Amino acid sequence: MKPTTSIESQVRANSQVFHQIRSASRIVVTTHRVPDADGLASCLAFAASVRQLGKNVAVITPDAPPRRFRYLDKHEEILALDSDENAAQLMRSADLVLMFDSSDTQFGSGIRRILGERKIPVLVVDHHRPRGRVQGLLVEDSSSTGELCYWMLKELGSPITQPIAELLYTAISYDTLSFRYVRNNPDTLRCAAALLESGADADRVQQRVFQCLTPDSLRFLSRALASAEYLFGARFGLVAISREATNGLNIDRDDYRDLIQSLISVESVQIAAIANFNEENREIKLSLRSKSGYDVEPIARKHGGGGHAQACGATIYRMSMERFLETLRTDVGKILNT
Repeated sequence: MKPTTSIESQVRANSQVFHQIRSASRIVVTTHRVPDADGLASCLAFAASVRQLGKNVAVITPDAPPRRFRYLDKHEEILALDSDENAAQLMRSADLVLMFDSSDTQFGSGIRRILGERKIPVLVVDHHRPRGRVQGLLVEDSSSTGELCYWMLKELGSPITQPIAELLYTAISYDTLSFRYVRNNPDTLRCAAALLESGADADRVQQRVFQCLTPDSLRFLSRALASAEYLFGARFGLVAISREATNGLNIDRDDYRDLIQSLISVESVQIAAIANFNEENREIKLSLRSKSGYDVEPIARKHGGGGHAQACGATIYRMSMERFLETLRTDVGKILNT
């Protein structure tokens, strides 16, 4: 369903957010753990643009970016809090923190401790359903954080140069899976067109973001999909990742995204899930996808996670894989049979 109010007007309505940004002189931009292209590219684009307004901006992430997205950091400016000695000091000296692509202001323990010590204000810039009460710019109608960042920069009067335009186009393209998921919203395509007019190279983005699988990526997909279960008349596709699926392979977090996208692409499948059990820290990573008409976000929220109605996830602690899968099958069955 098309939003009743444009993304631009929803962004511009947050005057207090822009007042705080304009008043700050030392800003830290950050994103969630295991950052993706939407969060990373939005952080880098915002930092590059706002620096031209005279702001001192540092890009600090909880951990290092995955292999396939490191190319975005052309100037090697991203500092990982868990490995860079300067990151903590820069964060302590900030007078404003912007959290892109997540409303989880608990962050990692290191960032949470620093913010608690200094009482630094945190503003969220996100398009996911919020976890609790947060301050900032939250627009669930937006296709991506990159789209929000574009309208933020326009409102701030910040320049959008060719490199910045390409970062924002990358963010939007990644989170919409190359514009497959734009929520019937023409605003997203108008935004993308404006970024192309500003010099973004769509072909280059397509190759770097979507045509970057490795032989190990394909081996992983083959092994994992071979073990898929199809339940409830093949309307639910489920893969429980085994050690055998990853044994001897060099894969990263985004290979799991490719896996669940393959699963939800099956014609009969309305809900797809992958569950990955990490034996070292005894936790289960859950990813969920669904087609139109099926809201799976309550399942993720039940386990302390969140996201969108049709794309979400959670990390489950202190539960066996067998018990969790039994619970998951029951919860999905209730949604499909409603």
